Amino acid sequence: MSLTDDLRKDMFIFAKEGNTNASDILKMALASIKNVQLTQDNELTEQDIEKILRKEVKKIEDSISQFKGVLIWFYMRLRMHGEVRSLYPRFLLTEYWIWQKQ
Repeated sequence: MSLTDDLRKDMFIFAKEGNTNASDILKMALASIKNVQLTQDNELTEQDIEKILRKEVKKIEDSISQFKGVLIWFYMRLRMHGEVRSLYPRFLLTEYWIWQKQ
């Protein structure tokens, strides 16, 4: 069984279990693999597929870090204007501190 087949099988398992987040992530990964495969004339090797998956992971990690940065910026703007009154933003600051340590 190839890596693509394993991903597809796992995607269906997650979908049946109702884990839509995992299923959607695998759908995106399979779509990226398919897009690269369509641009090339020959079959993709396992190393090519792993490279594509690493690239997708990096894109997701970059998106998460950008989103955290926007949250912190938004929180600080609200705080400057005195509009923050809940304890929830303290969670964001803790997350920001942990994120900066990485």
